[in-house]
Amino acid sequence: TTYAEPPHRFEAGTPPIAQAVGLAAAADWISKLDHEAAHSHLSDLTERLLDGLGTLDRGRDRIRVIGPAGLQARLPIVSFAVQGAHPHDVCQILDRHGVALRGGHHCAQPLMDALGISGTTRASLACYNDVGDIDALLTGLDDALHRLTR
Repeated sequence: TTYAEPPHRFEAGTPPIAQAVGLAAAADWISKLDHEAAHSHLSDLTERLLDGLGTLDRGRDRIRVIGPAGLQARLPIVSFAVQGAHPHDVCQILDRHGVALRGGHHCAQPLMDALGISGTTRASLACYNDVGDIDALLTGLDDALHRLTR
């Protein structure tokens, strides 16, 4: 190996062209959104999800929603813990229903310890989600509850 003289030996290589094009497309899409309509849409989806979680649990205390119970001071992100089930198991069952969620401690292990849980299952909603996505999540979670809890 023969190294070039500085500064040429420190050349970074090809810049991330594909990522730059993708970022430009994303910025273009976001700039065209009606932000008030998007906020309303996401609030409606979040409310449907929170209501659905309560309906699924039917007062049995199997689902613990982390964070505000209502929409005030809540982003369209809903984290919850299922009593007696690991978040990764919940996510795996939901994956079989075509629903992608995140499960684990989400780089917040001290918070999980303080809450007394091993982790959470997290649904992160976006403008492209619709009512069918929430219904699929709730259907899959109902399946997970039947399989993982007593």
